[in-house]
Amino acid sequence: QTVNLSPDNAELFRHWSETFKTLGFEINDFSGNSFVINAFPFEVNTPDAVSLFEKTLESLKETGIDVKLSRNQNLAKALAKRLCIKRGRSLSQPEIDTLIGHLFACSVPDLSPDGKPTMIVIPFDEIYKKLKIY
Repeated sequence: QTVNLSPDNAELFRHWSETFKTLGFEINDFSGNSFVINAFPFEVNTPDAVSLFEKTLESLKETGIDVKLSRNQNLAKALAKRLCIKRGRSLSQPEIDTLIGHLFACSVPDLSPDGKPTMIVIPFDEIYKKLKIY
């Protein structure tokens, strides 16, 4: 697929092109600010490659670069934000099981890419107190 980027986004992509390539993307210059998307990583399952690519570049601009993370990690974080399951979407049981398995396979399963908690552990005694169960 061919994508036409704004001059700013084209420059941003050129700056990040090697990192995109390292993560399994194959995106080549076509002409000027146009690029050809030849391949995406296997894990990226989306029918609209152009939209995902553009939104990922926007995420890199919006969130900025976390200096504590590598370039690969910063790009992976931007992709994770664009590929996440949107609020309100119902999941099947196999999707839920897969999601939980992937979550606990992470090195830091209790935080999202933005640093927000993904879960809260509530001790039973606190639940008993809140529900007034004695």
